[in-house]
Amino acid sequence: MALLMLCVSNATLADNIEVEGFSIKQGEKKTFAINLNNTVSTYIGFQMDLVLPDGLTINKADCSLTARFSDASQTLTIGKQEDGSYRLVSTSMSLKPITGTNGAVVNVSVTASEDFSGGTVEVRNVKFVDANGVKTILDGATAAVNVDVANCMYIEAVKGRAGGSVVLPVKMKCDEDIYGFQLDFVLPDGVSVATDANGGYQVSLVSGIGNQFSLVANKRSEGTYSIALFSASVKKIGAMDGPVFQVVLEIADDVEVGDYPIILQDVQMTKKVGIAFDTIFAPTYTSTLTVDDILMGDVNNDGLVNITDVVSMVSHIIGNEVGGFNVAAADVTADGLVNITDVVTVLYSIIGQ
Repeated sequence: MALLMLCVSNATLADNIEVEGFSIKQGEKKTFAINLNNTVSTYIGFQMDLVLPDGLTINKADCSLTARFSDASQTLTIGKQEDGSYRLVSTSMSLKPITGTNGAVVNVSVTASEDFSGGTVEVRNVKFVDANGVKTILDGATAAVNVDVANCMYIEAVKGRAGGSVVLPVKMKCDEDIYGFQLDFVLPDGVSVATDANGGYQVSLVSGIGNQFSLVANKRSEGTYSIALFSASVKKIGAMDGPVFQVVLEIADDVEVGDYPIILQDVQMTKKVGIAFDTIFAPTYTSTLTVDDILMGDVNNDGLVNITDVVSMVSHIIGNEVGGFNVAAADVTADGLVNITDVVTVLYSIIGQ
């Protein structure tokens, strides 16, 4: 720890911390990751503060460093501070650096109380130190933690760029037949549901749901959109866990880089009980829209997305070293992976599909 305190402060804006959002059942134990995307490859240790929402407790003995730390003897120390946060500290005494340029550096184990109602995990006061004693101060990060229940609507974290648009799948988890649902979609300032040439909202069912359902959307107030699904012929959606519809979001040019909440609230799902219908009141679900200044698909950082980027992505995927390759820009589907799905997505955008 002493090494961390004596080094000289420095800022490397290209490096950043990410926290994985997750869902957890009441009373459940779960592990989530704190990720580091880095250009500096000589980091040997760090210090960061972790803030957990009420009802979520840390399991210190089950938290661990990941295999990115090459020093097998390196350990993780966790101490609770006066403000209720937890300080995570680790340093390689043999000055062995971490490996790789992206991925998890710490796995955190937590347990939810029996009355846990969700909240936000925050990592702040983040400092990484390299073998020369140079300290890098990174911005903090937040992530939503939601309650995992049998029947709910949910969304996953998504990334976008100011002035651009993103496609956000909305998913349904149900263990019984659902005959319809309604919900309110709450977006941050500067983000809206895109409209088509006729002024209709770009909200559509995913393939596989069927054309026997109607999906309607309406702007209730600034930043809030009401969306409902029903079937005039009383059709049903069977037990599932996956996307039901998707929403195209537009991000204004003046939205600053950062993390913003996207909320599904007032979620009601219709089920059948005997010959009658009843309502399931699902919990509010919060996810994150990350706005950054990365041009997705521009893996060589030349300000363009073209066939050169596609070739570079394919080369990276098959294991070749590609100089100046921007991993964050390559993950265009924002699923934490760079694979053929990202390649196809970029290729289709180039040819206008």
